[in-house]
Amino acid sequence: MTINTNRIFNTLLKELNIDYNTVDITLNDEIETLLRGDIIESNDCVTLSTLSAKTVCDESTVDKIGVQDFSNHFHIDSSLTYGDSNDIHKIVSYGLTTLKRLVKRFKDEKRLGIVYSISIETIELSKKLNIDLGWDDDEPHYIGCRISFYKNPTGETVTDKDLENYKYNAMMTIQT
Repeated sequence: MTINTNRIFNTLLKELNIDYNTVDITLNDEIETLLRGDIIESNDCVTLSTLSAKTVCDESTVDKIGVQDFSNHFHIDSSLTYGDSNDIHKIVSYGLTTLKRLVKRFKDEKRLGIVYSISIETIELSKKLNIDLGWDDDEPHYIGCRISFYKNPTGETVTDKDLENYKYNAMMTIQT
């Protein structure tokens, strides 16, 4: 198993005093149900039956990584109650626990060659993005936490593997 992070991710975990290896919190029913979905594998792609898109690539799919990453993503922040969705420590702990359980689920079923990612956007990073893009900064900013996964298909590679290029997100990837 290979784990990669960017500096923003490492700094965020240090500031929050969270250790990926030991974090483990109780997940809500929505996430637990999602994680229990059947694993569907077809045409060098993978998904869970509980994801709303349930997209599995067919033979004609050109960008299997892109299709899977889009179809196999979910937002942790939107599955939490309003008060918790403003708590960066809770969101990061929740996201990391969810990611660990997702990885374990696939590994327990001997499904390898999967790439998992977590992307966290803090309020500060969201504001920085708006400023750098020259956008009006009067909009409210929120904390975001996105988890996705995909099977690494034969002959395809990720366009940008250097996580340091993600200047507005705390990023971690795990490859089994």
